[in-house]
Amino acid sequence: MARNKSPRKRKPVKSGRLPVTSRATAPVYPKRFMISLPPENDDDRPPEFFYDTLKEAIRHCVRLGPQFFLDTQYYPPLVTIIRVLNNAKTKPMTLDTTTLRG
Repeated sequence: MARNKSPRKRKPVKSGRLPVTSRATAPVYPKRFMISLPPENDDDRPPEFFYDTLKEAIRHCVRLGPQFFLDTQYYPPLVTIIRVLNNAKTKPMTLDTTTLRG
């Protein structure tokens, strides 16, 4: 006749703390580039576009064409692309900007 095995003991864990393997890690965000265009009216919020790479952000500006920037901004046209960097848990987010002059 088969005998029942006694249940295995669980590993002791301090109360209130989770084991290291089940602890949630901080999310990792990709570097993002933001393009903000001038609003059509003073009451509107400016449209903002986000891209993962600087190349895509510059391509967006080139797609609008030079006349768009000449009509909406002072001469010479100026485009600022903002990259938000999330360094670590303890450090605040920092901004890195790239400026394109017409």
